Amino acid sequence: MMTDKIVKVLQITGALVLWFAASMSLTAANKYLFDTMGFHYPILVTFIHTGFMSVMASMILIICPCGSDYPVVETRKYFCYIVPIATCAVTEIALSNEAYTMVSISVMTVIKSCILVVTYLVALCMGLERFRCTIFCLVCWILGAISLTVPEMEVHSFWGVVYLMIAVFLASLRWVLVHRELKVDRHSPLQLMLLTQPIGALLLAGPAFFIDVGPLSQDFDLFVDRQRQFYVVLMVTGCILLAFLLIFAEYRLVGLTSSTSLAVAGTGKEILTIFMSIEAFKERINLAAGFGIGLSIIGILLYIFERSRLAAIEEEQRPAPPTGLSPSRCRPTPIGKETLGGWREEIGALPPPARTMKQPSKPADDGRKMKIASAAPAPR
Repeated sequence: MMTDKIVKVLQITGALVLWFAASMSLTAANKYLFDTMGFHYPILVTFIHTGFMSVMASMILIICPCGSDYPVVETRKYFCYIVPIATCAVTEIALSNEAYTMVSISVMTVIKSCILVVTYLVALCMGLERFRCTIFCLVCWILGAISLTVPEMEVHSFWGVVYLMIAVFLASLRWVLVHRELKVDRHSPLQLMLLTQPIGALLLAGPAFFIDVGPLSQDFDLFVDRQRQFYVVLMVTGCILLAFLLIFAEYRLVGLTSSTSLAVAGTGKEILTIFMSIEAFKERINLAAGFGIGLSIIGILLYIFERSRLAAIEEEQRPAPPTGLSPSRCRPTPIGKETLGGWREEIGALPPPARTMKQPSKPADDGRKMKIASAAPAPR
């Protein structure tokens, strides 16, 4: 109905605005916290983020369930999907935070823009995508443009580029698994956050204590400067809220839209983030770097268009369902007591056949007498 379409458009628009605002604000806040203020403890900050986000997701689910129950996952799915999602998420965030002092925001944005094509390569390796020559050529174009752009931009340490490349791979693997969880198992964004964030906090507890707590205890300037303490606490608290909104908006968009729409929105967010870095942090981009960024954006848009075209062709070539049955009324279901052979045809609520007792057959009465042999001895 028209009302349902309007509601969905408003939901997608709200999630996009929240995603744009939270992502750009979190990028600027992290850059200011780690680089400008010199609070270079990324693993500890990521640990605090994941811990508080677990508490926030639990509180929201309890206070305002919104139709979501506490998620229950099978043991096999938990270790095959939930744990890898949490591991990839916290490692990606920690590496990205570590790279803030090594590269500029524009470099980080350009490198992370190839998540789209790396996701395709990861899905290809996992057997979830088919190899297509045109798609692969566009992937090479995008990666080539990015590799030519990064050397022309502000890079303080080569390790920052390495960290970001690892983060891109982990983010791509995470999104393949997240898409599966939201589309197949139908977990809500809050449920998925409630499943993954506690695992992430548990995984980061050890590294945060052994890597960041020691240097933090020796940061005497932080303990002396009360004003700096106030700003650090304020920035960390704000980053926790922004990170929660960002992850919620990302999961919400994956559940509401297609990958094509999300990719187009991500390209627009990339452009806005680069402009923000130029205006807010006075980063400079020369002509060669700008040309490379333009080539990568054109390649990403062509990639999105080609994927949409191929998806439409596959949809047209898909065989039609049997006559009289819609695709929604003939679908695979798990094998169990309600199924036979793993498939069920829902053709209406027909009552089960009545069970009848087997009646003894009556002799045919056609005017003739049948001779019945008797077991009793014949009379003498």
